[in-house]
Order: sequence, then structure tokens, then C-alpha cells
Amino acid sequence: MNQYLFKCNKKNPNKKYWVCIVKGCNVFIHTDINNKYLAGGKNNHEHPPNPESIQVKQIREKIKQRVITELTPIGKIYDEEMTKTDMNSAAVAIFPVVHEMYQSAAKNRRKMVPPIPQSCLFDIPNEYKLTIEGKRFLLIDEARVRRERLLVFTSDAQMDLLFNSEVIYMDGTFKKSPSQFVQIYTINIVHFDICKKIMALPLMPRDKILDGLDEIREAANLLPGLPMVRLLKYFDDNWMSNIDLWNVYDFDSRTNNVCEGYHNRINSRIYRHHPHIWDLINFMKAEEKRVQNIQLQWSSGASKPKNKRTTALQGRINTLYNRYNDYLITASDLLNGLSLVVAKKKL
Repeated sequence: MNQYLFKCNKKNPNKKYWVCIVKGCNVFIHTDINNKYLAGGKNNHEHPPNPESIQVKQIREKIKQRVITELTPIGKIYDEEMTKTDMNSAAVAIFPVVHEMYQSAAKNRRKMVPPIPQSCLFDIPNEYKLTIEGKRFLLIDEARVRRERLLVFTSDAQMDLLFNSEVIYMDGTFKKSPSQFVQIYTINIVHFDICKKIMALPLMPRDKILDGLDEIREAANLLPGLPMVRLLKYFDDNWMSNIDLWNVYDFDSRTNNVCEGYHNRINSRIYRHHPHIWDLINFMKAEEKRVQNIQLQWSSGASKPKNKRTTALQGRINTLYNRYNDYLITASDLLNGLSLVVAKKKL
């Protein structure tokens, strides 16, 4: 107030009592419980004002709030706030450096989360079972066998989107899983010559898959030392028993870019491998809210940003399909063409 700092001396259910932070200065003010000014502070202080201290306190408070509400590393938060600060040079000079703030900031962050569990057997507080809006978020909490646990997080709104989607993408990541668990598995929805040909098989018409694989085998058998035998055996054993599971010829979207893109999002927001469970749940709660916002924006006419490279590749795939359907190229030509498209390196 008026470039002076006060600290709360005492409070009751209706009022707070504040005194100047400088020892021996008897200036005081009264506020209501929401810090709205009521009275006091009109006497003269026994010392000059200190605007630099106020600037320092404001920036420290910004850093503190970000530390307790974000997963961003403390050092990164410090650097970002110091970069955009408008403190004067005198305030910057007295501002603590990052290592002087780190321990207290880390302590504040730890206070906001329950104790870090040492195994997968722990109680989940109610606030981590609910969305940001206070609705159910933890769908399944199941211990199938001793010392193994399955947690499924999703909201009712997300379930509605899932069940109304004709295409889903599923993939797992290990690095961002808490140490008490093995894997994070996400379900996403959307409102070398021989190796390249294997990569292109899912894009082939369903009735041409076996012919394409035979062509790949014939080419592999001509290689000295038969280096592709183990790969083809693996492909046979693991994928050929259920071709419909991975054949995407009739699908509008034919890649797992949705999964890869979302894993990139996870990596960009969870900065360390194997975060603790509470950080992960808070991240998922924030994502649940983000999905709701995106759905509302799309419903009101907002458009999804298009990746130029992906659009161009999809156009090439469609051109190859049109040529094949018009009998301008053979199935073998189609496989060769698709292998060049799907294995194209990013520029």
C-alpha cells in the first residue's frame, strides 16, 4: 500500500490486521477477509518507501503460484518470469538468484501434493479422482493380481466422444509412466526398400495384402545371407493372423500421427521421465478440461490447424489409389509407390 509492505499480524472471521514489515514502524491497516481495505495506514511511516521490495515481492509471488500450479521445472519458471519482468534495475539487483529460491519453491510444490507413494499400493485422495470441475475422473481402479494395479482415467464427456467415434488410435509410452507403474496407454480419437514395403502393407487393399507379402518374400530371398528372414517371421507370427486389425485402406485417416502427436504433447508438458503419480493425474485432469474446451471451439466453427506436410503426403496416397482404381497401375506398382510415400523423410 502506497509503496510500503505490510504483513498480516492477526485475523478473525471477518477482519485481518496488518502491520508494516519494518521493525519499530507502528503503521497498521485493517482489511476484510478478502483483503479489501477498511481502515488505517494514514499515519506517517518512520522510514522511506521501498518500491523495489514491492516489485520483488510481486514477481516472487508470480513464481510461487506457477510453481504450485504447473509441472514446469522451477528453473524454467524462474527464467521465464525474469525474462518478461518489468522490474527496475534496483529491484533486479536485489532479486534472489534461482538457487536461492529453489529450495523454498520446491518445498511449496511438495506441500501441494500428497506423499509420493513407494509402490503401486496407495490411496488416491478424492481431489485426484475428480476432474477440475469436480466430476468423476477415475473410472477404474483395479488390482488384478498382487502388487499390480490398473488405473483408468476418463470423464463422462470423453467417454461419449470415444463411443461416438468410428476410428480410434491406441498407443503406449513408458518414459512418462510413474515409477510404480509400467506404462501409460492412451486412446485417442479424431472428430529401406523391403522394410518400406512392409511399412506400406497396411495401406494396401485388403485383398492384395497376401500378394504384396509374397512379393516382399521373393525379394527378401534374393538378398545374400537372407538378412530379412527373422523380420518376416516376426511379421507373420504377430500380424498376419488378424489383418483387419491393422489394414487401413478404407480409412480416411491412415496414420498414427494422432498418437505420436499426443505423445509429443505429453513430453513437452511433463519434463522428466517417470514423474510421480500426482503430477501425472494433475496433467490428465488439465487435459480433460482442454478436450472440453476444444470440443466447444470446434462446435462453434473453429477449424483444426492443418499440417502441410501431412496434407501433401495424404494427397500422394490418394493419387496412387485413384491410379490403381482406374487400372493405370498394378497392385505391385501401388505397393512400390506407397512404400516411397510412407518412408519419406522429413525435410
